[in-house]
Amino acid sequence: MPIQRLLSEIKVPVQQALDLIRPHFAEIRATWRKKLANAGIGEEAFKLLSPLTLEAQYKNLEAGNLEGYQQELERQGQTLERGGVPQAAIAAALGLYLECCLSPLLSANHKGRELALALARLVAAAEFLILSSCSMEGAANWRRLQEQERQKFSRDLHDDIGHNLLVLKLYLEMMATDLKRDDIAQLQSKLEEAQALVAYAVDSVRRLMLDMGPAMLAQFGFLPALKIYARQFTLRTGIQVHVEEANLPEDMPSSYETALYRVLQGALSNIVKHSHAKRVEVRLGSVKSTVLMMSIEDDGKGFNVAGSRLQQGFGLTAMRQRIERIGGKIHIESWVARAGSRKHGTRIEVDLPLRV
Repeated sequence: MPIQRLLSEIKVPVQQALDLIRPHFAEIRATWRKKLANAGIGEEAFKLLSPLTLEAQYKNLEAGNLEGYQQELERQGQTLERGGVPQAAIAAALGLYLECCLSPLLSANHKGRELALALARLVAAAEFLILSSCSMEGAANWRRLQEQERQKFSRDLHDDIGHNLLVLKLYLEMMATDLKRDDIAQLQSKLEEAQALVAYAVDSVRRLMLDMGPAMLAQFGFLPALKIYARQFTLRTGIQVHVEEANLPEDMPSSYETALYRVLQGALSNIVKHSHAKRVEVRLGSVKSTVLMMSIEDDGKGFNVAGSRLQQGFGLTAMRQRIERIGGKIHIESWVARAGSRKHGTRIEVDLPLRV
């Protein structure tokens, strides 16, 4: 394997480089932390990124345990993906860490440049291993998400439409019997009930079409589909959903439309299950034609974002994965309702880059 060959080739110079920079590990870590903060990479991401450092991987590298080093990086890549750290942030963090390590190396001795080159090759190999692992974990998460959606659709299809069709079949059989007996009174009663079942089944089909998303988007367009879904949600739940738009781009990538539609579905699903909200404000627009934004804010009881366990189906993790997979960011704020507090509820904001 090319990565294993590369690691084997640089094993000795990397060990020499480690000997030189080991006394500077604390200084390197502190400098790196500041650079990450300046780059907009927060404390939570820093904690998840810390196991990638030479300091954290010192035992494997010093012992020449390349297989253990590779396995640990792949494991860390999975952890970073599950933690929602964007791959761009991982690459930037590794580049900044290498920059912090170069100063003590280049000022060490005449071999500093050679050792710095070996270290740069090591960081490049580490980046490849970590991002590959992230991509594999992300793909697995995406497949799980799609499977959850298929299972949900299957359950809804069975529970709503399948049950109604089965009962309708029984009514038709009984109606046939009543017709043979010339029992018009019983026939009329069952006919009315059968009509009610058909109407309910039609409503169920419409609701499932709304939940499917892409079909609605193709039929009505992004904004009308969003407003139809919001209106139907209000009719079903009694929670008022108001959609407001301004400066929306005329041509929006279909991946953006689907992701925003799904995020709205997920947010409204969580609101009706958990928030006790009475009103939801949905705002869409663009900022200087460079960023597409959608915010969803409710007036519910709020929750502790850091301690949230909404990790299944249309939970917070599913929303974050959808948006980050297309290069966007999602911000979630929530204010827990307390006695005397005027601010309560939850706000979800999605930012997606627009090509100029």
